[in-house]
Amino acid sequence: MAQFKSIVLSRLWRLIPDIVQWWIIWLLRPKLFVGVSGVLLNDAGEVLLLRHRFHHRHPWGLPGGLLERGENLVQCWQREVREETNLTVAVERLVAQRNSRLSIDFILLGQITGGEMILDSTEILEAAFFPPNGLPAGLHRNHRITIRKAVAGETLLAL
Repeated sequence: MAQFKSIVLSRLWRLIPDIVQWWIIWLLRPKLFVGVSGVLLNDAGEVLLLRHRFHHRHPWGLPGGLLERGENLVQCWQREVREETNLTVAVERLVAQRNSRLSIDFILLGQITGGEMILDSTEILEAAFFPPNGLPAGLHRNHRITIRKAVAGETLLAL
């Protein structure tokens, strides 16, 4: 009986146009947010942290945001840093990747290549550079770990 059901379902599936099959699969699959943030260092080796308006439990964090359609990880982080701070950045490597039930997050390491610090006041309250051994209270534990890994030269994958 199970084999008969499989044959019938297989034949019915082949009758459905490809685009409809794709939409059915897309609707039935779990959805994930893809986040990209990064450890951005200045010439003195200090880390840029942003105090976010909407992050109440952990207001300080690394610059970053969500991947948009058609972007790769590097493009996403460069766009997010530019939107939040008006700085341009060069990416050196991928430092870490974390998964949760609803998201997958990639953390990059980069250097400032240009621009003048102008904050997006809608989202960002404050920006400051901190020495890796003098990070502020209110920074998420995962960001602390990531900064330590980045500064120590640890990496998962070269870009």
